[in-house]
Amino acid sequence: MRPAAGLRWSRSAACAAISVALTALSLSVTASAESIPADAPARSDTAYDGPRERPLPGGSGLAWVFDGAGVDDLVYGWDELLTMPAPDSLGGPRSTLTPRELLAFAAGRVAFRIRYTVEQGLGPHYNESACSDCHAHPIQGGVGTLPQHVIHVRELPELPGDTVGMRRVTIAGHAPEQAAGRRGRRRTPPLFGLGLLDALPDAVLSENTDPEDRDHDGIRGWMAEKSRGGPMRPTRFGAKAHEWNLWRFVGAAMQDEMGMTNPASPARPVDADAVADPEVDARTMRRVDGFVRGLAPPPPAKRDAEAERGRALFAGIGCTGCHRETLGTVQGVYSDLLLHDLGETLDAGLDDRPANARTW
Repeated sequence: MRPAAGLRWSRSAACAAISVALTALSLSVTASAESIPADAPARSDTAYDGPRERPLPGGSGLAWVFDGAGVDDLVYGWDELLTMPAPDSLGGPRSTLTPRELLAFAAGRVAFRIRYTVEQGLGPHYNESACSDCHAHPIQGGVGTLPQHVIHVRELPELPGDTVGMRRVTIAGHAPEQAAGRRGRRRTPPLFGLGLLDALPDAVLSENTDPEDRDHDGIRGWMAEKSRGGPMRPTRFGAKAHEWNLWRFVGAAMQDEMGMTNPASPARPVDADAVADPEVDARTMRRVDGFVRGLAPPPPAKRDAEAERGRALFAGIGCTGCHRETLGTVQGVYSDLLLHDLGETLDAGLDDRPANARTW
């Protein structure tokens, strides 16, 4: 499904947006050059491990200034600026994005559709060859086209005790991954609005934690934590809440689903194919991150009398105890971003500590 013509940018509106963006870029070049202290540490995406903000471009000097200002993204994403869905429509950017973020979003729409080849590093095991293959319905950034995707569980040699989904395709010259005896059915989730969830402070999530059910409402939810070789910190992204920010979540998906090593997934910096690592450069990763981060949440549906009755019923039977409509300043979430034990029925054998096979 494509957005209706009325939801697209008109050429005049796009040109006006570009004019504003260029003005902001000219100012940001000056500001960037003046704001770099002489003793500033070298910027490195491979070393980025900060909170939830998007990492700055790597490098130094004038090239760094122009990269940071978005001139390259303006050229790379020019056609997208003229044709992409309008702000706050399904698949479009959030209307609150800065001009620089808007350029990153447009360039990211292009990078999201890059179809990788074996010669570029695809594999040795993978499911699809482009991000857009799994996030295409009803528009780029949406759900998978397959109603149910069968996931066979495999063990991780580097993380004993953890299991992940087995990839469907193996390139020539490599042995297929071996199933660990369990399987489940999943559908690729949509990416709309994830940038808003990434910006939420951990304290907003911790307000709803109750692992011992002290309020006796029958709901136990807790925040996952991972160390990744460093201090323990709360995580929130992924079916098992295995990543603590969107940057790393995007990088992990590119590596897990396509076998493309990248600067945003430092836990596994190399793979077993013959292509030099990282196989996706930092600029491409920033563009993909900019697209996912900038996606607007789904527009709210019209609330007629029937919808209001359903909304009241949803709350009345206790669904909102876990599926919270609002988290902090973000509305329409319908999640608490916590882990919950969902019982034997949903045990697919996927362990990602501290989440066990029953925990999602």
